[in-house]
Amino acid sequence: MERTASKLGLKDGKHLTLAYEIEKIMRAKWGESMNLAGYCAAFFSDQGFVAHEVYCLLSCWVNSGIHACYAEAADQPPESFFPLHCEDIDYQGKPPRPVPA
Repeated sequence: MERTASKLGLKDGKHLTLAYEIEKIMRAKWGESMNLAGYCAAFFSDQGFVAHEVYCLLSCWVNSGIHACYAEAADQPPESFFPLHCEDIDYQGKPPRPVPA
């Protein structure tokens, strides 16, 4: 994406500049880098898209992944897609807190 943007003469705007600054911190603290969705969210924002429009664009990616998972799972035996049931999980974190009325 960066090479394509560069070839098209598109410069990094304020959102992508901020995203790269955040990425520097992520690399230093956790050894993690920005993923494609993070890059594209910042890039689209720099192109003038508002948050709702970016969500709509990126939701297509999530949706296509769901279809791919379903297509792969459809050929498998029943219950092999996600073999764990909720009761199989031994959660040992903080206890549930009350939800305010």
